[in-house]
Amino acid sequence: KTCSRGVLLYRSADSSGRYPYRRVVQELIAPRLFQCAAAAEQGLSDLLENKMSDSCKACIDAGSIVYDTKEPAKGVESKVGELDLYTVGEGSTAIIVAYDIFGFQVTNTRNNCDVLAAAGYTVCMPDFFRGDSANNFKEFTMEAVQNLIKTKGNYPLVKNDLEQTVLPHLKARGCDKFLWVGFCWGGLIALELAADAKDLGFVGVGGIHAALKESDEITSKKAAATTVPLMFIQAGNDSDVKPLMTAFDAHPLKDKHMVRVFHDMAHGWCAARGDRSIPRIMAAVKSTLTITLDFFAEALR
Repeated sequence: KTCSRGVLLYRSADSSGRYPYRRVVQELIAPRLFQCAAAAEQGLSDLLENKMSDSCKACIDAGSIVYDTKEPAKGVESKVGELDLYTVGEGSTAIIVAYDIFGFQVTNTRNNCDVLAAAGYTVCMPDFFRGDSANNFKEFTMEAVQNLIKTKGNYPLVKNDLEQTVLPHLKARGCDKFLWVGFCWGGLIALELAADAKDLGFVGVGGIHAALKESDEITSKKAAATTVPLMFIQAGNDSDVKPLMTAFDAHPLKDKHMVRVFHDMAHGWCAARGDRSIPRIMAAVKSTLTITLDFFAEALR
């Protein structure tokens, strides 16, 4: 039978032969309706968390092995306030490099800084995590990655470091234009930074095997909000780039945006988890950094 509100009540007589519809509503249906309401209230946060889990899967699958280029770093470490910096090169345009979840000491990432600096830039890699990284995990799990990003690598913290420490320091060195490239976590921040980039003095922003954590709709919306040219270079097992391409195709700067996919590379190839003793990985690293420099040169025009 269906009650006046359209709820289907199953006939199940009690010992008196009557049908206890009111009890069915009170004990079975009403609690379920409250559960549905609570689920709807949490729907957006659940969606974002699930999507983040999907995007982190490629990161987890890449494992926790960190490779060493065996090449000595050409830059220097310094401390500005409470923030450690790795800086290399000279130039009036600065590239700010944001590392992956393995942090500040990874030689592959420092080598990337050195290569970019050789093109005539000041390159600065701040230690946004302040000494923390995935190297400190007891277990390399999705939950540990998410917690690191939430507590040490959320966008408001990064933006504050940029505004209060990094950008003033680079301006004091004579830099007047800024570029951003981030790996994995740093690529996630690239998308967050995009809407604020022009106001902060950035002229181009890029992510490499970026951990794009949100729904396709939100990713596309954030890409569409960019105030500067955006670049994403993704691995074959990274998040789908179609939301980015959809946003870029309709954007006023569409001719300056760039999306590339290295289908034969796995997440992490260009930073900590790329074994550069393997020729095809090293070739992909060189190609990626060349594409990045080409993108930056075009963004500066």
